[in-house]
Amino acid sequence: GDMLSRRVPASLMMTTDKMYAQILAAAALCSLLGFWLESFAVALLAWVGIFLAFWGNGLVYATSAKFMDTRLPGEFNLAGYSLWCFAGDLGAILGGVSVDVVRDWVCGGQSTFDQCLSHN
Repeated sequence: GDMLSRRVPASLMMTTDKMYAQILAAAALCSLLGFWLESFAVALLAWVGIFLAFWGNGLVYATSAKFMDTRLPGEFNLAGYSLWCFAGDLGAILGGVSVDVVRDWVCGGQSTFDQCLSHN
């Protein structure tokens, strides 16, 4: 999903900030729907959920890159990309430290190191 969705913004004529916001909102919804489908712990739903989560991730990155390339003046491109990468690194850190919290939420407090003992 990630690799495929990165092609979408390149093929779209996005002329307004509203269009960028709509694509980013759609990407966020894809990721959230994907994560929600994964929480059911059903193999087929997990495959679809993983695809959607990665689709949303690729769409966010490609849309943001297109925005910075087309909307930011050239002298601010490096600063824009640097700030974007910094925000992405913070997101990765927050995601890493929230694994235990999410596992407890999904497994209802009953889990081993790598899986739920029983799934609701």
